[in-house]
Amino acid sequence: MTWEECRDGLGAENRVYVKSRFAVCSGASFTQIRSRNGQPAGSSFFNLRVVGTIPLNSRTITYTYHYTDLGTVGTTGAAATGIAISATIPFISPSTAKTTQGGTVMPSTRTFAQLAASGKFAQTQTAAAGQGSNGTTDTVFGVYEPSVKIKPPAGYTLTGNLEGSPFMFAPRWDKAPYLNSFATGGAVFSMIAPM
Repeated sequence: MTWEECRDGLGAENRVYVKSRFAVCSGASFTQIRSRNGQPAGSSFFNLRVVGTIPLNSRTITYTYHYTDLGTVGTTGAAATGIAISATIPFISPSTAKTTQGGTVMPSTRTFAQLAASGKFAQTQTAAAGQGSNGTTDTVFGVYEPSVKIKPPAGYTLTGNLEGSPFMFAPRWDKAPYLNSFATGGAVFSMIAPM
């Protein structure tokens, strides 16, 4: 899924867009009101879209982060504002399963100016075969949670959207018999909870 497909799929109202069980995205908007010496001075804003994709017959999920539409009004000190980006897996089942991370190392802090210059980066998550449950299906369930936290620059007080966690569908890794790569399995986004 491209950034444009994600943007158009989300539109103005949706927070989640599903192209398939191998391509999903979510988005969030952030606006901050900035005060200096107790007086309103300006505002800043940006959009974040996270696109999750899985290649055919792969156990590697790529999460591509797109920071777009960054802007300011008034006096903001925004260029030096730190935007802390993190992504965790707060739940995994079985609890003994592990994932490996590639791409951009998180947590990471970038300034507003850095994201305005280049606001695209990617992280990967892979769960190796052989550590799942459910017998031959070798299933691993997880939760992937991206989050953003804004750190005000010296001399400014910020209010508004200072942190957030865009929703992302839960990843699942397994070796189900319908997969072409039955020996190693693959990954999907779990969009329907099992009964």
